[in-house]
Amino acid sequence: ETYPRPPPLVSLAFSSDSQHLYAGGYREILVREVKGGKLLRRIGNLPERIHAIAPSPDGAILAVAGGIPGRLGEVRVLETTSGKLIQVLHKSSDSCHAAAFSPDGAHLATGGPDGSVRVYDTESWENVVTFANHSDQVNDVAWSPDGSKLASAGRDHTAKVFDLAEKKRLTSYTGHAASVHAVRFHPESPDVFTAAADGKLLRWRIKDGGTAREYAKYPAPVFRLVTLPANKQLATAGGEARLATFHWHDPGKRRLLPTGEARSLALAVSPDGLLLADGDRQGRIRIRK
Repeated sequence: ETYPRPPPLVSLAFSSDSQHLYAGGYREILVREVKGGKLLRRIGNLPERIHAIAPSPDGAILAVAGGIPGRLGEVRVLETTSGKLIQVLHKSSDSCHAAAFSPDGAHLATGGPDGSVRVYDTESWENVVTFANHSDQVNDVAWSPDGSKLASAGRDHTAKVFDLAEKKRLTSYTGHAASVHAVRFHPESPDVFTAAADGKLLRWRIKDGGTAREYAKYPAPVFRLVTLPANKQLATAGGEARLATFHWHDPGKRRLLPTGEARSLALAVSPDGLLLADGDRQGRIRIRK
């Protein structure tokens, strides 16, 4: 019931109403109040290590990606309130690292250790399409704002964009020299942002896979990336000991946010765009406006 030491935080997510924060623990999710940090409940019967937590847009269900390294991987879909298991998806022989609902909640995308990106219908939970284009583990998936496209980040040093209606790959980006950890669509243009183990934060074009802008080059990996549309900013965890934010039109407008002694591994932005949360190796969570 009590951890002998806080587990490293690698997965965080806000609830759809921005009132609660979900944090990955050991075979469980800890649900806390955003205001005050009070532990409200624990959702158990989950994978040993939890790498991604994805609430549906309406807040009714949660998708949890994780597993046991080298032994088991899966994405579990749960009722948010009761924690009741709805479905087990994307079973594999190694941990799953990625899950994300489309903006309208009609589809769930997952990424697996076999390099595949799978899309499920959230009414029937049928696998409507599988994109098997990566040659190694998929670390992250993200939807375009209109839900027509899907992006993935892979350990094979590439990021890719797929068209859901056409069920085909549109482009593959090869501008990183190491595992790509995070991917997000630009909210205002047909471009994509990626962050990787080579320490780079890059923006690139979907139409030709060319690099549009380099925002940062760190000596350490960048693990997480989120967009903050209200402020036209990007935020990253990793790369430096502190969080960093960038104005997406002006990379020179960089701001470093203080953290603790431990490097942050998890990052989440609230659906209303007003709050930013990070979690570090020592199990600490910070929430800021």
